[in-house]
Amino acid sequence: MWKPTVQGKFVSNGEIFLFSFMVILIMILLFPKGKLEKLILEYKDSNIDLANIYLENLIKINPDPQLKLLLAQRYFEIGNYKRSEEMLSELEKSGLKSEVAFLRYEKLKFLYFSSQDENEKSVYLKKMEQLLYESYRESSDITTLEKIFKESLSMNMPYLALEVAKKISKLKSDRDLKWLETVYKQSLQVEDYKTAIEYLSVLKELDRERYGYWLREHYKVSIALKDYTAALRDAIEILNINSNDPVKKDIVFLLLKEKNPENTVKQLIEIYPSQRIFLLTSLAETYKVKKEFSKAYHLYLNLFNSSKSFEIRKKLFVETVNLLLASKDYESTKQFISQNYTEFLKDKETAKFILKSALATGDPKFAYKIALDIKRSLE
Repeated sequence: MWKPTVQGKFVSNGEIFLFSFMVILIMILLFPKGKLEKLILEYKDSNIDLANIYLENLIKINPDPQLKLLLAQRYFEIGNYKRSEEMLSELEKSGLKSEVAFLRYEKLKFLYFSSQDENEKSVYLKKMEQLLYESYRESSDITTLEKIFKESLSMNMPYLALEVAKKISKLKSDRDLKWLETVYKQSLQVEDYKTAIEYLSVLKELDRERYGYWLREHYKVSIALKDYTAALRDAIEILNINSNDPVKKDIVFLLLKEKNPENTVKQLIEIYPSQRIFLLTSLAETYKVKKEFSKAYHLYLNLFNSSKSFEIRKKLFVETVNLLLASKDYESTKQFISQNYTEFLKDKETAKFILKSALATGDPKFAYKIALDIKRSLE
């Protein structure tokens, strides 16, 4: 009796390849440029290998380096590191050096976090940094550079992060404030104060809403650079905005760092004439610290004689008397008090100061006369 038989015919690998090739060719004709590549790369079915075959065939028809790079990334993501590296090696001489280096970095990063061997991890980390540097040097694409910046921060590569941030900032033609500030902050991380001061100068000019903040930062970095002349200029500008700012206490210290404080004060007065008295009294204080009492005295005396404001004269009177007592020039102290004390007798606090100072000269007769005058003025 006849029985039907079934004969199976299996499709060979060559026929699959040819079929895939024909499918790709048809799809190229049907899909606009770029859409087919996106479709294949977004393919999420379980048969990833089949999607890669399609892409391999697409590359044979259209050997675009970008497609090869995408396929290399695809192989990397599914764990086929050997094939991924083969494709990256083919791309070595293409114009995608930055992308190739970055994909190799990602591969090493995976191996780094997978390893339990500290020595091995150290080797990986060093190579990873080299690859990121290579990727940064070869790229002018802001999106790629931003990825490199993020990676350099996450992997604790602060010097690389600074270089990448600088490159991004320069590539942005509108001088993006975000990246200018990023460069500044990153330069502080590595104590690159020259770069910090360079970018602060730009930030002061461009970010007018935060001008006061950037001015103070410029002041701090100038001190770090030991550029005390620049720090003085910043400090006086800060005081021009707020006369009671804490930087006020730093002025004498900064003047002491100057080789020619007289010339510095003269220049600052030309820029900030409203700060004339403060600057000159600060210079006198500088002389006091340096024990150059004669210079300090004559400066106070000139200021006192040229001032018309009662409050300023009162302050200068007290400063001058204290200076003369500190220098132990008691004769000059008595002479200065005698010539000027009557102006301040009705001010109780100053009158008390005058009496104490008179007693400090060690001349009881002089102190007695002063005491009588103070008593009469208060009656």
